[in-house]
Order: sequence, then structure tokens, then C-alpha cells
Amino acid sequence: MEITIDREVAASYFDADAMREAPRRLRRYQEGGLRYYYTLSPGADGETVARLFPSVTTVIRRTTPMPYHLLVWYAEHGMAGAERIRNERAAYGTLMHRLFERLVIAREVDLDALPGVVAAYAEEGHLSCDTGGWARALAEDLVGFATFLREKNAKVIGIEVPLASDAMGFAGCLDLVAWMDVEHGNGPGKKKTVTRELCYVDWKSNRTTFYEEAAIQCHAYRALWDEAFPESPITGVFLYGAKDWGEKSRGLYRLSDVTEHELAGIFPNLLEQFRTRDAGRTRTRISIGGVLSLDQDPASCWEATPLELHLAQAHELRRAA
Repeated sequence: MEITIDREVAASYFDADAMREAPRRLRRYQEGGLRYYYTLSPGADGETVARLFPSVTTVIRRTTPMPYHLLVWYAEHGMAGAERIRNERAAYGTLMHRLFERLVIAREVDLDALPGVVAAYAEEGHLSCDTGGWARALAEDLVGFATFLREKNAKVIGIEVPLASDAMGFAGCLDLVAWMDVEHGNGPGKKKTVTRELCYVDWKSNRTTFYEEAAIQCHAYRALWDEAFPESPITGVFLYGAKDWGEKSRGLYRLSDVTEHELAGIFPNLLEQFRTRDAGRTRTRISIGGVLSLDQDPASCWEATPLELHLAQAHELRRAA
């Protein structure tokens, strides 16, 4: 199975003046389309030891059935067509995330330069899909996101913050943590109040619907943050979505408050299911090489190494180089 190992994953932005310390750095790898994180630390014998953490999305994907809406979508487009569209949307979402980060960090983005940005991104990623409408859509998304930040008086604390829990045994990367003005009491006969709260906001490039698995994901990230920064817990959890809009649009973005979502507490159950399913699974990295001869045992040409040991050894080889 092909494994893609990344170097250290650090937060794209973290306001160290606002928090007591930046989170530790993690490393990440992909295994058969699933994402894991790992840490490296010195062992008792002085050698490097790796510890693995499944990502939030991997736990959810491995323990929940495919949502009905996704089954219908795959049926409509066929497996090959659905995979092509999904990959295209994922590529668009990655670029949207990058530009949101740039807007927060640099405090400005040149919208007129977006066609060139899209072209460079397509070349970098060897994209074969039609990106002709991306620049316009990204401009809308950026204006919507800037409007959201201003309307909520947001002070951003962290973007793409990688966190792992030794106690809970999973990891993830948080899109946006920020202090925001949060409205309460909306509705007939209710008095509206505004409080200043530390919030987690998950970005979705989907322009139509928020799905319940996204709310589960958000609360898993909230648990990671609250463990890492118990003195500054997250009190508001939101899904942020792009939308199609024009001159007469009532809003330029979508925002869903999922703080009290009915599935807010379900992730620990999913994590326990994941551990049960994963308990008997042996993760190894098989290396094959040398001269294969019918006069020798073929086993001399291959070796299976536990994945944790392989990751630690790869780190040592990189450091030596």
C-alpha cells in the first residue's frame, strides 16, 4: 500500500501573543486514502519512537455508513464520474482555504490577480479539470469571508492548527479559531444579546448544504482544542459555507451554529468503534529489493517493518542526510 509521508505540519497562523503557547508540531501521512498523524520522541534506548494518531475524518469515515445523499450522488454520476467531481471539488476547496489564510495573514488579497493564481495552482497540481469559473467563484468566496470576519468582529487566533491528544488518541487540523461576536436570542419574542466568545469555525466550500458528519467533525476538533488549552475553551462551534450570491442576495455567506447539535457528543463512541475495528490490524511497510534467485529463499528479498518503526527510521535517515 502506498504511503505518503509529509514533513512537519505546523499551523498556518497562530497568535502566540493571544495564547500561552503554540501547539506542538505533528507529522502526517496518507495510507490508502486515509489520513493519520504521528509524533516523534526519544525512546528509553535513545532511538526515535513514533506514535500514530488517526485523524478525525478517518475515524468518521471508517465508522459511519455512507450518507444517503452521497449514495444517490454516486448513483447519479457513476463511480468514475463521482470520483472526478469529488477530486475537483477537493482541489477547489484546498485553494479556497489557502486564499482565506492569505487574507487573514496578509489582510488583503488582490481579486484581480485570481485568474493567475488559479492558473499557477492548476499547473502546480497538474489539474486536468476545467478551472474556467474558479476565479469568479473564489472572488465571491473571499468577499463573503471578509464580510463574515467584519460582521462578527473576528480576532483570529489560529488557522489550520494541528492538534493531537495523547489521552484521547486522535488528531486533526482545525480550520479557524477566533474570538467572535455571537448573537443569542434570535426569534419571535426573544431579546437578542451579543456575547464575545472563543469559537471554532469549520470552512466548507460546498455552496448548498451542511451535512451532519461535519457537525460531528467540529466537536471532535473542539475536544482537541479544549484539552490543549483548558484555560481558553471553545464555547461556540460553527460551520461556515460559501454561497452563490449577487447584488440582491440577503447574505454573502452561510453560517450554521452547531454548538448544541444533537450529535455533538457522538465522536467518542465512533472513536471506540474505530479502535475495535483497528485492534487486529497490523500496519507494516514492506520493502522489496536485492537479487531474486531461484537458488535462494525469496524471503531474503523482502522485509516487513512495523509502520511506527518505519516512520522513525525514515526520520533518522532524513536527519542524517
